[in-house]
Amino acid sequence: MYHTTHVINGYSQMITDRLNAGWDGYLLTFMFKPIGGSHRNVKRQMERELERVYGKSLTRIIRKPASHEINELPLWIACPDYPVPKGSSERQSLRDVTVNDGRHMHADVVIPPWSRMKEDLATHFDEKQSHYVTADSALFRIDAVPITHDPNYVTGYVLKALRRGWVGEAEILVLPRSATELRDKAA
Repeated sequence: MYHTTHVINGYSQMITDRLNAGWDGYLLTFMFKPIGGSHRNVKRQMERELERVYGKSLTRIIRKPASHEINELPLWIACPDYPVPKGSSERQSLRDVTVNDGRHMHADVVIPPWSRMKEDLATHFDEKQSHYVTADSALFRIDAVPITHDPNYVTGYVLKALRRGWVGEAEILVLPRSATELRDKAA
C-alpha cells in the first residue's frame, strides 16, 4: 500500500505541476462497446482506443507534435476502472455496468496553454464525439469534464482501481509514450 500511495502521489504531482504552470485539466471517461476475448484482449483493445483518441486529438492541440519535447505535449494518465455500487441518487445505467463486466477507463488529462484548439477539450469531445466514436471503433462514448478544483482528488479517483488492488501499476497508461517505450514495444 505504501508503494501504491507513492505512485499515486507521483502522478498527482505531475498533473498539479502542469496545472500550476497554466495548463488546463480534464477528467475523461471512456465507455466501450462489448469487446470479446480474454481479459488481456479487452485491456489491450481499450488501451489501443485511448492511444488512437490521443493521437487524433494531439494534432488538433499541437500543430507539429514531433517538433516538441515530450514534456510539452498533452499528458494523459489513464487507468481501468470497474463499477462499484452507488447510492440510490447516483444510479448507473445497466449497460454501463454489464458491458465488458463494467470495465471502462478514466484519464487525468492536462493540455498545454499553447493549444491551438479554439474550444476547451470537454467541448471538443462533446461536439466532435462522432470523430472519435466511430462504427469501427470499440468506443461507445467519451465523457470529459474540466478539473475545476482539487486535482489530487481527481488523480486519486482516476487511479482508484490501483489503490484498491484491482489493477497493477503496469495497467496504468501514460501518454505520450517515450521514444524508449515505443522502441521496446516495437521489439
